[in-house]
Parts: sequence; structure tokens; C-alpha cells
Amino acid sequence: MRISPDKKSGKRVIFFFRDDRQMSTTENYEQLIRMVASLGRNDVVQKIKSFNGRFRLDFTDEYLKGLSLDRLKHILFAALSTKFKKPN
Repeated sequence: MRISPDKKSGKRVIFFFRDDRQMSTTENYEQLIRMVASLGRNDVVQKIKSFNGRFRLDFTDEYLKGLSLDRLKHILFAALSTKFKKPN
């Protein structure tokens, strides 16, 4: 996994490597934890709403607004961490 700024927007973009030789899974998780921990509420909500994975996150704005920042970060981390696991 690599976190780099987007050239146009300057926002952080997450790149996941499929090649196990690039980084170990432990290193990927540690980097993901640091990235999610560093985000503010607006960034976390935006990343949850724009999540593009094997499943869809379908939360209303009202529901997300009522959650604590810690809970939002937990949801984001859980969703992003699925990119490291292969489907059964």
C-alpha cells in the first residue's frame, strides 16, 4: 500500500499493491492504521461515502453525522482492510 497526494486535488490517495513482495500484510495494515488515524471527520466521511470495494457502503448522511469520529474511523478501516483479503 502506498499513500500519495493526487496531482490534481492534492488529497491523499491509497494505492494497494497486489504483489506480496512489495510490502508485507503487517506493513500494509500498519500504514492503513496510521492513515485512518490521521484523518479528520470530513475526510473520513468522504472516504466512506466514496468507498469502492467488493461491497457497497450505504449509510445516510444523518446516520454518519450521529456517529463518533472513532466509530467512523473503525468503519473506514474495516472497509479498506478488506482490500487485503481475497474473497473465498
